[in-house]
Amino acid sequence: MRRWRPSLRMAWRDLRRHRLRSLLTLVLVMLPVLGATAAALVAHNVRYDGEREARQQMGAADARVEISGFAAVTVKFGDAYLQTHPAEFTREGEGKRKPVKRPRSEVDLASLLPRGSRFIPYPTYGNRMLVSGGTANLHILDAADPMSVGLFPGLEEGRAPQGDDEAAVHPGMAEALGMLDSDGRLRDDARLSFGDGSSRQVVGLLKPESWSDTETEAEVLIAPSATPKRQPNRWLVDLPVLGHQDTRALVRNLADRGVTMFPRMCTTTRGRGACRIDRPRSTSGR
Repeated sequence: MRRWRPSLRMAWRDLRRHRLRSLLTLVLVMLPVLGATAAALVAHNVRYDGEREARQQMGAADARVEISGFAAVTVKFGDAYLQTHPAEFTREGEGKRKPVKRPRSEVDLASLLPRGSRFIPYPTYGNRMLVSGGTANLHILDAADPMSVGLFPGLEEGRAPQGDDEAAVHPGMAEALGMLDSDGRLRDDARLSFGDGSSRQVVGLLKPESWSDTETEAEVLIAPSATPKRQPNRWLVDLPVLGHQDTRALVRNLADRGVTMFPRMCTTTRGRGACRIDRPRSTSGR
């Protein structure tokens, strides 16, 4: 340390003699550091907002897919949204263009997705009359699947419904309908009866956070039917690991078959050109 004392005294004396120069040097050193810090904070905040928005739209899934009624579509991406338009047309007798359609049921989604992909129905909503009076707000979601994380508040007790005979309800609703025991726990024989004569075993209690703007307690979570009257058109998809180029190619290939896909990266990496996807050109019939 003694060897450094002469040098330190000389440096301190030089700083005091040239204060303005020392201040300018300090500022020039600090500016790049402050700029880099600000850029890192902005990037982090954008990433966080993108992740939060993606979770609200598609839970933990890699993409949201919708089967259109058109044979082919064009897609246009914005910040957290996409627009879809028909891409193939025929000519009617008067020369007017008419989009080429095909039944949604003809689309085999499993054959269009990469090997190893999984998909579950996108959440849907409805309502049903209760025997006790009033209307229950139905949230139809496969809450037992990891892709659904973020699409519902979660469970306070029990488990997510998995069959056509199970449901999870709001704690306030369970208390009002006598589904809780003296300790405030869900009874094993708790059932929810509907006005059409059907009933479901209540296997879980939702967290108190309401799913609607009205903050009603008549919230019921059920799983999608194993034998639906009609096949869903919207799906949550879990994809194998794909790069941006492969994801763009997949979006194009699906669009050529009338299926739109909104990848998670379009929300989480906005502003980086992730969703600048070449759209198929519109084609007209004779």
